[in-house]
Amino acid sequence: MRGAFLVGIALGGLAVGCHRSAMPPRPDGAAVVITPEATDDGVPTAPETEPNDTPATAQHLLVTPAAPVAVAGTLAPHGGKRDADLYQVALPATDGGAVALRDGGATLPSLVLRADIRPAAGLALTLEVLDGAGRPLIVASGQAGEALSIPNLAVSPASPGLLRVRALGEAAGPTSYRLVVHLVPYDTGAEIEPNGDAPHATDLALGGEAVGYLGWHHDQDWYRLSTASIPEGGVLSADLDPVPEVGAALGLYGPDGHKLTEARGRKGERVVLRNVRLPAGAPLVFLVVRADVGWSADARYNLRPRAELPRAGSEAEPNDDQAHAQPIGEGTVTGYLARGDVDFFRYSSEGMALLDLEVDPPERGNVEVEITREDDTLLARAQSGHHSPARIAGQPIPGGPVLIRVVPRHGAIDPDDPYHLTVSSRPAPPPGDVPPKAP
Repeated sequence: MRGAFLVGIALGGLAVGCHRSAMPPRPDGAAVVITPEATDDGVPTAPETEPNDTPATAQHLLVTPAAPVAVAGTLAPHGGKRDADLYQVALPATDGGAVALRDGGATLPSLVLRADIRPAAGLALTLEVLDGAGRPLIVASGQAGEALSIPNLAVSPASPGLLRVRALGEAAGPTSYRLVVHLVPYDTGAEIEPNGDAPHATDLALGGEAVGYLGWHHDQDWYRLSTASIPEGGVLSADLDPVPEVGAALGLYGPDGHKLTEARGRKGERVVLRNVRLPAGAPLVFLVVRADVGWSADARYNLRPRAELPRAGSEAEPNDDQAHAQPIGEGTVTGYLARGDVDFFRYSSEGMALLDLEVDPPERGNVEVEITREDDTLLARAQSGHHSPARIAGQPIPGGPVLIRVVPRHGAIDPDDPYHLTVSSRPAPPPGDVPPKAP
């Protein structure tokens, strides 16, 4: 890692060689030094230097904890091609390669980068982080005039601080922007970018807490959880604290990257996963936090996973489709509905029977319940009302399994407010007899 950051130039050298901003040499042959322009954030701004459209010609930026760097750039198409500006962040030798040790011997950076870019009005930008081969690790895109940020960027060989700025779509009007790069201490427990997929996931311990940012549109953060400490038959739960003006999703993925279940929230809503059964024999799973609506590079979220033994009479995820329907018998099951959630249960009878069920909805919400055959044939449907449960009484069912489907309807979604599904059955009368009334 140290070698990737030992190459750097002083901030004053940013003006040398700029074909748009450099002034002609003085008569005595000495170059004219352009003084960086100070802005209201107190960071001196130097001009972009061209050519800087490839990794080999990337403009070097020397950043220290005490001295962030700002660059005023311009995206100007040339030769019929769109312009791209690349910047190689460099650290002084005393900071390059510094690491901190964590329990278990894993290494973490002692310093992380934060990149902020603000385009001129009418310009939509893409700010990317590239690996050493020039492949994108992070792609953050904004709307016209929208500022972008990439916080908590690791200083490592996998992320060598190579930034690329490009226009998104056809730019109308000005094409200027200002890029600011800060070097800040790493907070233990915080996410580390890039972590947008399984290979780059951040390690997280059960019972611990992760702190992170949903820093751009559709940003997603992957966390790797070892299942070694989870008792056999245990279930996983996780709480994601709300981020103002951000609608987030929280998903659980198996070791092969296949999604097991997901919960979503509206802007500023807390998101919870409860009682998720883990794949048999899986050595690890992934928790994924995703920005569905909005983003914030300043307001942080907190993610807390935990494992426990399942409680009797409780719903267990994943049960979002027929293939994962939870087997139940007579009695009451307590379940929780996230926004957009669906809960499937499988009930079996030995022969023809009359099925009675009742769903007490969450206190501030309503639910819909359906009974179907396994071929999706609808047998009955009911909805809860204001302070009244959804009821289906005396529904004839064939011998064998039927499916019970519970979904949220109107009202607020409170991840701590459960519903209660009560199921009972009785033998169906012989053909031609009058069936007994439901109790």
